[in-house]
Amino acid sequence: GIRPSGLTWERETVNPLRVELNCRWIVSGTVELRPEGRPVRVLDFGDGDCDNIATVLINGITFTIFLP
Repeated sequence: GIRPSGLTWERETVNPLRVELNCRWIVSGTVELRPEGRPVRVLDFGDGDCDNIATVLINGITFTIFLP
């Protein structure tokens, strides 16, 4: 993709994203995001629990995020 600033980004699904009909959020799967000029980010949706908790790994540091 291309951001309004002109910088590019790439996304790759590393592990398939799993969606369940009875859950509002993605329950598992991993996506790698590669924004131009920034560190790679790995977004992990978890182990199958129906919750709004995911993690993002950036430069070896894991951050917990809460999905809207």
